Amino acid sequence: MIGNPLPVGHVLVDREFAVATLRRAVVFMYARWSAPCHVRLRGLADVPPPTPEPWFHVVDIDAVSPEWQIRELELSHGYGEMYWIRDGVIVHRLGRHGLGRFRDVRGLRDEVVRATAALFAP
Repeated sequence: MIGNPLPVGHVLVDREFAVATLRRAVVFMYARWSAPCHVRLRGLADVPPPTPEPWFHVVDIDAVSPEWQIRELELSHGYGEMYWIRDGVIVHRLGRHGLGRFRDVRGLRDEVVRATAALFAP
């Protein structure tokens, strides 16, 4: 499915699930047909894992329904949208408009490291 290296602690998701069941996690909406999505995912491969438990959930948007996306997160448009979940609630997000503010993958990586550290802080 994914030819890119993935962060340590990733989980590939090809089915619908309840976001409310996630305690602390980052959800990445993956579109295999989207070049920007591949670039963003590749840029996150070396993000240090904040926990030995699975924490980075890569959701194949073509394997879940648009209704599920809207109900659980929001409809993905293939930009590699990301959500930080704490106790089943979205506490931070990078949607299609927010992703545009990064000039390069390093800026995105730095934001992911910062937001993830905050998510896993005691």
